[in-house]
Amino acid sequence: MSTRIRPNCNINIDSESNTYEFYVKIYTPVDAPNLTQDGWDIEVELAVQIFTDKLKKRYKWVSDVYLTGRSGGWLAIEATRPIRESVLWTVMELVDKEKKKFIKYLEKEFK
Repeated sequence: MSTRIRPNCNINIDSESNTYEFYVKIYTPVDAPNLTQDGWDIEVELAVQIFTDKLKKRYKWVSDVYLTGRSGGWLAIEATRPIRESVLWTVMELVDKEKKKFIKYLEKEFK
């Protein structure tokens, strides 16, 4: 069963499987006129892989990271054990920071 950590929060928790989902959907248009849909898909896949590597180096409890949801708007992190709420907030800050870096990268590289 999936629950929110707090109302109106961008983290979902599935306590049975130790899966934590962070909302990553990008609503604002990315100013990258030379970025195709195929290019977008490749860049997103690469960004998720790089972020996965960073998380696994920092947190030994991370077992898998992937996009989920109807349009890939959630970043799921599977853990080997339950994670404290304070750690989840730290991870959410890292997710938000990486999302902003990703948008800046795309806007610079695909102008």
